[in-house]
Amino acid sequence: MNQTYRIDFGGTRIAYSIQRTSRRKTIAITVCPDKSVTVAVPKGTRQTIVAKKVHQKAEWIVRQQERLRRNGRQSTKTFASGESFRYLGRQYQLKIELQSTAPPIPRASMFRGRLVVPVARRWGAERRRTAIRDALVDWYREHADVQIRSAVDRFASRLGVTLTGVELREMKTRWGSGGTNGRLRFNWRIVMAPKRLLEYVVAHELCHIRYHDHSREFWRLLGRVMPDYEQRRQELEQLGPALNVY
Repeated sequence: MNQTYRIDFGGTRIAYSIQRTSRRKTIAITVCPDKSVTVAVPKGTRQTIVAKKVHQKAEWIVRQQERLRRNGRQSTKTFASGESFRYLGRQYQLKIELQSTAPPIPRASMFRGRLVVPVARRWGAERRRTAIRDALVDWYREHADVQIRSAVDRFASRLGVTLTGVELREMKTRWGSGGTNGRLRFNWRIVMAPKRLLEYVVAHELCHIRYHDHSREFWRLLGRVMPDYEQRRQELEQLGPALNVY
């Protein structure tokens, strides 16, 4: 079990756990969906150094936790007609079509600016809700695959890197990972963000094929193809908690 540490920031007490790993070269702080804070550090890093880093990022941590609290109060989806869902930065209304006969596994589609899901009229509320949710997730995954692979092709060529594969996954705290073996993994929910933020995640992970840490060389390479990467990163930090289907 990870030990919990605490620091005080103004009138707020920030609790965090430390994960030490030999694979890391830098310190990375993650605010998880449940508002807990995890700090991944290289093996052998002293706790005093970790505490100093958490102090430096305290304002950002508190801001992220507050966004998660606000988002948590507003994000319970009922999967009913009229609800809004994001795709590439725009909001689209959901339309549920009640039919006498409907496929046992319905498929979502985009029609006239709406996300449409057909369901059987006879289904109970819980089965209907689950079917609609699963149909939307499948739709997002399919479109994320197209959008991400297109961005990968464009930026891999510009960065001069070669990769071995692309995977889509459900990730709780990350938008992408990989790079050490040339295989990249992406969180399918990033397709809900504006395309410029999806491109930031793709370019970021592609740079990790060349540099496995966030060194100066890494950021210099990313800046070559995306001079405004810092602005995009900040936008993603702000929008991230709202990018959820559930």
